[in-house]
Amino acid sequence: MVTGTKLTNTGYMKTAEIIGTQLVKAGFTLRQAVVLLGTVYNYTLSFATGEQAVFPRPGERSQQYDIQKRSDALSPEALPLMRRAGPVLFDRFERRYKEGLALILQGATCQLEARKKQ
Repeated sequence: MVTGTKLTNTGYMKTAEIIGTQLVKAGFTLRQAVVLLGTVYNYTLSFATGEQAVFPRPGERSQQYDIQKRSDALSPEALPLMRRAGPVLFDRFERRYKEGLALILQGATCQLEARKKQ
């Protein structure tokens, strides 16, 4: 689950083992459990990296991520949705993280339910 690193410490695997075991007990295949854990890990890592780019110091927004300047630079005719997306993409990160994680987990739940019906 840790991209680009050599196996030097298995401490994190204890938690992954507990969660993975519960996922398999719930009906996920081994592959589905591993893919789900990896997806959540990669989502979290990517999300945190993006948030740190916007707020390199807590409470201090990078000038490169000024929401109004971003909106003003985008054409309202060519990119109306992206023009309005700035506040969703670059503010209230905790809320967006929870919403995105819920989508991932809901998708996993749907997959599990479909598998159980087979």
